Amino acid sequence: MFSSISAVKINPMTTSKKNICAIILAAGESRRFGNKNKLLVTLDGKPLLERVVLAVTESEVSHVIAVTGCDCENVKVLLSGYDVEFVDNERWREGMGTSLACGAEAVSKDQYNGILVCLGDLPFLEAATVNQVIKAFVDNGSQWIVVPEYEGKGGHPVLFPANYISRLEKMRGDQGAKSIIRESDPIVLDVGSKEIIRDVDRQADF
Repeated sequence: MFSSISAVKINPMTTSKKNICAIILAAGESRRFGNKNKLLVTLDGKPLLERVVLAVTESEVSHVIAVTGCDCENVKVLLSGYDVEFVDNERWREGMGTSLACGAEAVSKDQYNGILVCLGDLPFLEAATVNQVIKAFVDNGSQWIVVPEYEGKGGHPVLFPANYISRLEKMRGDQGAKSIIRESDPIVLDVGSKEIIRDVDRQADF
């Protein structure tokens, strides 16, 4: 049975960095979006992916890895001004699971307490919301997966304890880490904001 808690909004600039590595998945080809890479499409003056990276880098994570694949050179140019480590997934066509595995393999073992996994197409994500997830993780001893939700629907970013790295490294296909989450007893965190589920798949989603 899932544990469920509610969070308090946190100012992203009030606390110090935590021992957490973030993996931002930015390797897909946006098949459902059309003939453009959705991550590079501008919304309110800033590309989708950059908005996500800005939120994550302004949060309490210690390090950020961006997994690239499709359009990797343009993605790297876009994020060149951010403190981000790039990891290229040569198998990105096989699905998101391979990108997650690629990112997990790049994480320095025994260096972090948690791995924050975030999609690259959450344009309304805020650093304060990322910090809610981190706070729930730390307050519960950094031992449990934390899944944010809004009105009963799970979203991203999801925070995994470091001892899940080996399982994340084995991800394949396009299912992400849902199977791992289902098999665990995660903390389900009501963040009170739909930004965690407002991803972009099609142009109509704008």
